[in-house]
Amino acid sequence: MNALVQDRIEPPYRDHIVRLGVAVPECEAAALERTLHERFPGQIFTHCIRNAVYDCFVVESFAAETNKWAGLVRLCAALNVDPSRVVTIGDEGNDIPMLANAALSFAMGDARPEIIAAAKQTTRPQRESGVARVIDGVLAGEW
Repeated sequence: MNALVQDRIEPPYRDHIVRLGVAVPECEAAALERTLHERFPGQIFTHCIRNAVYDCFVVESFAAETNKWAGLVRLCAALNVDPSRVVTIGDEGNDIPMLANAALSFAMGDARPEIIAAAKQTTRPQRESGVARVIDGVLAGEW
């Protein structure tokens, strides 16, 4: 962590920061992500989530190794489950690592193009019960 930033964080919290989130207009989100990666090269993982209620994007930053796929791999190890048996479904930027790494992954049909590109398959939009269709298909042995 940058020394200047680290000095501003109270000692009990300094080594325990999990996430930093910033709400910005959509037009500023990509530039903020770029700036964060330039300022902290190789140290962070970021993604943008669109907040439809407030009509903005939330740019979230985590330690480089922190993402949903890493969490699933740790959970699999704890449960003695092979990660290749994990099926993932997602619709936002924070889902990209798990969609890209899971052996079988589905993007929601109403997700942004970069989310759909990260997944192996696409399901119906949320309003058309896309998650339920994936679960039904997996249980029926379609995949």
